[in-house]
Amino acid sequence: AEAKRISDLAQAEKDELKKEISLLEDQEKKLKRDNKISLERCAAEVAQSRETLVVQAEKHTAELKRLTEEFKQAYSSLEEKYNLLRSLILGHNCPSIVYVSRTRRTSELAQHLVRDGIRALPFNGKMEAADKVKNQNAFMSGEVQVIVATTAFGMGVDKKDVGLVVHYNISDSIENYVQEAGRAGRDPQMQAECF
Repeated sequence: AEAKRISDLAQAEKDELKKEISLLEDQEKKLKRDNKISLERCAAEVAQSRETLVVQAEKHTAELKRLTEEFKQAYSSLEEKYNLLRSLILGHNCPSIVYVSRTRRTSELAQHLVRDGIRALPFNGKMEAADKVKNQNAFMSGEVQVIVATTAFGMGVDKKDVGLVVHYNISDSIENYVQEAGRAGRDPQMQAECF
């Protein structure tokens, strides 16, 4: 399952690069039609952008491999990882946000927590607007203890008593990590933790 997840991540990266290259190629065609810049300059910019994308992809792939190895060493199975999450939530017994990287994972993990007696709901950008509002309100009002979310959850969320934020999956950028971690400990009178 971990190998499949890694393969899926790598494929997603490849697909994203293909999209970016396609956008650059579309831009090149438009610039040629509009005669705004010379063909030579446009070709040089596209080549430079492609080279930059390739370098970024190589760096990201190497970092992903390194982090994956660290993960494998820390957790010998997904079940151990889930058990650690459950222990953190039960041990803290406070409003908690669990961030995952995939929309489908929000529902799967929330359902798993509910089966274990933890009040949890999913939240992701692909949910119907009414469901997002309902789940966010349930979390904000304390009806549920845990919200399992993608990075779509966070902007405009100002729940002062969030005492635990868990990054179940690695954030896709340092900016998102900081934004997500910042959901915890908004009340200066409490101590919050981020894992």
